[in-house]
Amino acid sequence: MASRLTASVGRGGKNQPDDVKTVQDLINAFTGKLGFSKFKPDGKTSSNLEKAIGKFQEEYCKTRADYRVDPGRATFNALVAGLSRAEADRKAEAQKIVKMIEEQQKKVLALVRQQAEQEAKAKGFDTAGLKALFSQAEKYATDQWAATFGKDPKSAPSDPQQIVKNGERLAREARERIAKLSQEVEKTQPIKKTPLILTGSPTNISNGCFSFKVTGQSADKAARIYLVPGKFNLTLDMTAGYNKSMMPALFQQIDNGGLWGLNVPFFAVETTNGKVDMSTVSKPIVLRTPVAPFKGTVSLSGIGADNGMTYTGNGKGRYLHTSKINGWYFLRYGSDFERDPKMRGFDCITFVGSAMGKMSGMAGRGDGLAAELGATKVDLENVAKSAVTDYFAGDGKSGTFICWWATHCIAVKNGTVHEYSQSKGGYNTKSAVSYGWPSTGNYVRKL
Repeated sequence: MASRLTASVGRGGKNQPDDVKTVQDLINAFTGKLGFSKFKPDGKTSSNLEKAIGKFQEEYCKTRADYRVDPGRATFNALVAGLSRAEADRKAEAQKIVKMIEEQQKKVLALVRQQAEQEAKAKGFDTAGLKALFSQAEKYATDQWAATFGKDPKSAPSDPQQIVKNGERLAREARERIAKLSQEVEKTQPIKKTPLILTGSPTNISNGCFSFKVTGQSADKAARIYLVPGKFNLTLDMTAGYNKSMMPALFQQIDNGGLWGLNVPFFAVETTNGKVDMSTVSKPIVLRTPVAPFKGTVSLSGIGADNGMTYTGNGKGRYLHTSKINGWYFLRYGSDFERDPKMRGFDCITFVGSAMGKMSGMAGRGDGLAAELGATKVDLENVAKSAVTDYFAGDGKSGTFICWWATHCIAVKNGTVHEYSQSKGGYNTKSAVSYGWPSTGNYVRKL
């Protein structure tokens, strides 16, 4: 078989018969692979021969087909090398292209991972969020790669420059896609929470005892905000804010915790998935709570039965707030709740007034309280001791009376004295007949 060519053969060639015959003989080794019937080596050119040359160039030479064989050029050299060599070269080239495509794909996926990590870090995603973002971005890049190169790398375009360009384009598109994907992943992320900020101060009775304000809440719409007085098993829902109408509920929690008359650390905390989230606990603010309320019956003996009460000093008596809160009576001083445990109690006149359900008329001597209570005279005004003891031995054996002199005020009920005094250590009772009345200056009025 001739292996020389004197001039070009094919489209636009000189097509000298001997040269055509040479090309016919050479290409017949490939016709079965190219999908053509063998050519009769008659030295005559044809359109089918040109087509076969063009297909040979595309599949074995990997060049743009010009449908012509020129002496000493790539197409002729490949024909001369024969089918075995051409198949081996084509296989090697295909493997090279496949490897290049695989390496380019790995490079793109590595860039996608890097971009996903950067996006996740910028958005503060947790591990699950990063995994979800990369998984979606990887799927997108893989799907786009398959759409560009096909699922089988062997059938992919073989132009190395085009492979690189396509890879770079896919990396850019993936980066743009990651920005959109992160918006969806962000919706699934647990809301980042930080400690709340609690501010507050004590206030007077009419303003609700305390004021509290919470700031720094998270964007978690399902979260609740709780006020915690000292112990985290004591909570008060203040999601909508704190106001004085919440005082009874707060007092109930303080009572549950036994926190009366103490400097109590108050906290604010937010819930996550219905549970207290300790990562949101505020710094404490320490506020003094009122002293323990009186929970008994408002009467002379009822108040006297509270052993936690004390004599607070002449002119320093506290008195019961007559409006119940949670069914309890709180001690007040002026416009505020009493908060000093040492002052949980009465002086002589505030004891009598509180037992009778009054919070006024106790600023002076007993005559002011007597007038406030509507007490009536029994002809015992500024009298001697004997007159008083005689009265309580007779007509005064029954009924309730308010009695006073220059330095003290007491009550007598059914012949028994009820009083609060320093000398007696607080509450005391004694028979009115044997009581140590002053020798003169006694006043007795009936309630």
